[in-house]
Amino acid sequence: MRPIFLSALMIALVWTFGALAQAQDATAPAATESSLADCKDAADNDADGKVDCDDEDCQIYAICLKKESPPAQAVQAQTAPAPPITVSIVQETGRQCRDGVDNDGDGLLDCHEASCQGYHYCRKMMHERPLRQDAPQGLFISLGLGAALPNYRFPSNAKVDSEYGQNVPFDPDIGGMADLKVGYAPLKFLGFGLNWKGAGTFASNEFDYFSKTDDDAGYKYEGDKEWRHLGAFVRLTYPFGRFVPYLDVSGGYTHMKYEWRIYSKDTNWADIEEWGAYKRENSTNDAFENRDVERMTRRHFTLAVEPGFDYFVIPQTFAVGLHAYLPVFASSNPSLDNTGAMLTFTVTPGWRGRPQLKSEFKQR
Repeated sequence: MRPIFLSALMIALVWTFGALAQAQDATAPAATESSLADCKDAADNDADGKVDCDDEDCQIYAICLKKESPPAQAVQAQTAPAPPITVSIVQETGRQCRDGVDNDGDGLLDCHEASCQGYHYCRKMMHERPLRQDAPQGLFISLGLGAALPNYRFPSNAKVDSEYGQNVPFDPDIGGMADLKVGYAPLKFLGFGLNWKGAGTFASNEFDYFSKTDDDAGYKYEGDKEWRHLGAFVRLTYPFGRFVPYLDVSGGYTHMKYEWRIYSKDTNWADIEEWGAYKRENSTNDAFENRDVERMTRRHFTLAVEPGFDYFVIPQTFAVGLHAYLPVFASSNPSLDNTGAMLTFTVTPGWRGRPQLKSEFKQR
């Protein structure tokens, strides 16, 4: 019995180990995905849960080599915005010559560029007229605008005879005056030239202007005067920097024409037609001479002194100043001449030197 039992036990053990080996063989995975075909067939050939290139066994093949990530600087360089595209300007021209920008990047600005120096703007900017402190004025042109005033011999002004009285004083005559002088000063203290003056004045005793002899109870008058003077002058002057005082002694031909009406003391001012409107309505009427309108014309030689000064707001180029006209002698009644007070504007185009190139534009 014992040998039979041992034989049966051995048979059972052999069968058991055989079954275990067969089961182990059925569940054991393949050692590796060892071929290139296995690594690209999209199957988990070794049943390890990793397919193809995800399996470490396949990473020996080139198709499964992982590409290294680029460095951070390279990534930043790839994502950085592209630099702006700049257009190189060959030459600065036109408005670029005065925009304050070095447009072509050559280190030269605006009028320092050779391509800009032919423009009028740059030619003007590149040159200057130097001051000549010891030079005389040369040519000067002066325009004066201001007031025509009664003669300083007032109240012995123009007088007329009429049916209402003898030697009726026709004053004051107040209005505007203009003066034009063109002269030349070859020396620092001496000049000469021609001058023209004109004035338009109006007189009335409605408000008893300034007159000490008018008698408003005896008569009423109103009228106007045209005054013109053409002559020559000699100027004495001496510049003190921008301030230039002077004294002109002038003489020439003076022409005056008066027109006026005189009314009786019984005439009310409210009933007197305005003088300007009256002249406009009746100046072409044949009866104008017969309607109490009087005329007087005078022509004579006048000698006057004209003190004044100029202040050059632009050195040796443009000045403003004040000027007075004071008649001192006339070949007929000198009280007929008006005096004047004027604001003057003077230009001296030749006082400065010729235009010269500024030092910063000279070639070094």
